[in-house]
Amino acid sequence: MVVKKLLHKQSVQRKIHPRHIKAVKKKVMIVDDDNELLREVKALIMLQGYKTFVFSSGISALRMVQQIKPDIILLDIKMSGMDGFDVVEELRRFPDISAIPVIFMSAFYTGKEHSILMNFFGIKARLVKPFNPLELLEKIDQVLKERELLEKKSANN
Repeated sequence: MVVKKLLHKQSVQRKIHPRHIKAVKKKVMIVDDDNELLREVKALIMLQGYKTFVFSSGISALRMVQQIKPDIILLDIKMSGMDGFDVVEELRRFPDISAIPVIFMSAFYTGKEHSILMNFFGIKARLVKPFNPLELLEKIDQVLKERELLEKKSANN
């Protein structure tokens, strides 16, 4: 996978400004069966001040999601055992975790028909692997801001 090259420490450090570091640690759950990608994405996200939790399978992530209650989930679609769609379907069954936003990561599910399916499952965004580290950070920020706005709006009603 080319992700290691994209996440090369020197290029990431040059482009990420310290003002992007989060004051309040948001929790990010990362689920992917590629251990190298998990390590690299975790390192990148931790540099930004997020608290990270990594899992190499959907089943292991589902076992812990109610305890962790992440603010956002980065989820690979194509995993052995339980794929990303199955994980999201299971998440949506429980009211206390059903609203956690999910960003799909995939090198395979990139067509229009997959976008329709992702919308059906309520996926907030997707990243096509290999992705740019800055694009990942922007998507996380965007989805978290949208969630905060929705929470404020529903609190005012």
